[in-house]
Parts: sequence; structure tokens; C-alpha cells
Amino acid sequence: MRPFQLDLLFLCFFLFSQ
Repeated sequence: MRPFQLDLLFLCFFLFSQ
């Protein structure tokens, strides 16, 4: 598993949180 996928998920979450 790569950290990239997790990073993408975090980014999506951050965007939704905004």
C-alpha cells in the first residue's frame, strides 16, 4: 500500500471539511 492513496483521501476530506 502506498502513502499516496492515503494522501489523496486526506485531501478529499480536507476539501469537504472546508
